[in-house]
Amino acid sequence: MLPQGRTARRIALGLLQFLLSAMLIAFALASVDRGALVEVLGRTSVWFIIAAVVAILGVALLQSVRWRLIVGYLGGQLSGRRSAIIVLLSLLYNQVLPSTVGGDAVRVWMARRQAPSVAQIVNSVIVDRITGLAALAVIAATAWPFLLREVGPSPAVFVAGAVSFGGALATVLLFLVSFLPNTMSTNFLLRLVWSLASALRSSSLPLGRAIRVGGMALIGHASVLSITGFLGSSLGLDIGWSTYAIVIPPVLIVSVLPISVAGWGVREGAMVVGLGLMGVSSEEAFALSILFGAVSTASGLAGGAIWIVVRFFTRELRDPTEVGPK
Repeated sequence: MLPQGRTARRIALGLLQFLLSAMLIAFALASVDRGALVEVLGRTSVWFIIAAVVAILGVALLQSVRWRLIVGYLGGQLSGRRSAIIVLLSLLYNQVLPSTVGGDAVRVWMARRQAPSVAQIVNSVIVDRITGLAALAVIAATAWPFLLREVGPSPAVFVAGAVSFGGALATVLLFLVSFLPNTMSTNFLLRLVWSLASALRSSSLPLGRAIRVGGMALIGHASVLSITGFLGSSLGLDIGWSTYAIVIPPVLIVSVLPISVAGWGVREGAMVVGLGLMGVSSEEAFALSILFGAVSTASGLAGGAIWIVVRFFTRELRDPTEVGPK
């Protein structure tokens, strides 16, 4: 049980993040014609939403395979069924807690016995997250010159470039830290950085590991871009896939920042600005973001429901002490 002071601080932080999300959504909504927004949202069908939810669950299962590989590279042992169910449950927590923090905490807790130490599981989750963000940054950085050509120099374009190239560069620098001698043991923070860098290196070398892990991350994000395009088509948006490839990666990177709940508000503002640069109306961009958020929420609820059903019928998930590295 958490001490009363810590519980109060967590509640206050959660309320602050809910408030920030609401303020950001209200700010984005202020520039939108409400009637036009309702008209755009009315174009879609529940079947499009269901298909998108199923596709998001498929991307989550691909992520579970990637995470399982990383756990194995770091000396752990995580079954395919357990990794899949844990990742599906994390989708639910991602929707009720700041950004991906809640889902990652759930993964650490439920897989804590699947490696020789909890630190290795923590590193596996962080490395998995870094790999995903790095892949997203690579896609965004690749598309950025096309954004610059289409839109021209502007503050928003340069911010998108800084986020994209900065994310890729930060991953490379972290990887290079692992080649430094571990002589930083007197500094706790530097020791943690070196440990994480070493975990990233173990998940990337030999090169075949990087190809497998990075390849799945790229496929996953390409799938998310396709799902976003599918939702855009359901709203009647006349946008090419290249536009989504240019705009959506920076939007997703920014929405991962743990300053709002499940990225709400941050995603809407970034979507309106990003797609607005490409000539998409505020109403259409806002509607697409709302629809994407609704699909993400529905996917989280579906993931939680699947976890409950599997947990009821599977002893492995009811009693985590029964499994672990042999």
